[in-house]
Amino acid sequence: DLLLPVTGRKGEGAQDHGLVLRSRDKGRTWGDAAWITRDAPADLSFHETRLVLCSSGRILALHRTPKANYFQNVSADGGRTWSATKDSGLWCGGSSPPDLKRLADGRILLTRGYRREPFGVRCHLSENEGDTWSKEIVLRNDGPDRDVGYPSTIQFNDGKLLTVYYWHGADGIRHLQRTSWELKG
Repeated sequence: DLLLPVTGRKGEGAQDHGLVLRSRDKGRTWGDAAWITRDAPADLSFHETRLVLCSSGRILALHRTPKANYFQNVSADGGRTWSATKDSGLWCGGSSPPDLKRLADGRILLTRGYRREPFGVRCHLSENEGDTWSKEIVLRNDGPDRDVGYPSTIQFNDGKLLTVYYWHGADGIRHLQRTSWELKG
């Protein structure tokens, strides 16, 4: 099955919430909507949900919020049902949605555009499938303003990482930037 995270509302005037649609035919048709953030605080809205398949088979979902921290849920049954919505403890406040990557060693890497001074691109690691997150890893902190983000990270066979993101340069032009890096230890 394929899962597609989307945003929807449960009625007129309701806040945005995360849900997944399922395809059993390689993406030709979609259905079986499952609400992820069904129990979330009524005053929060959730956007641009990201999913990652953990080594255990659980699916971790993280959600962008405009004013609060990132929130998260877990599914242990392939996305059919989801745990209670939990505050990740990681500030979001309108930052770009998180990019989630399961690394070769099983850890989860969260990369994000950081839209609070100093602006840039930052990461966190989880060694327990999102139950807790590491201290921040700063890839860049020299953004001229908050218009940075939407990172995507890949890991090469040698363990090195490449993170690509958009960057609003001092010249006022948005362009793609990259950071090649590796985790210590």
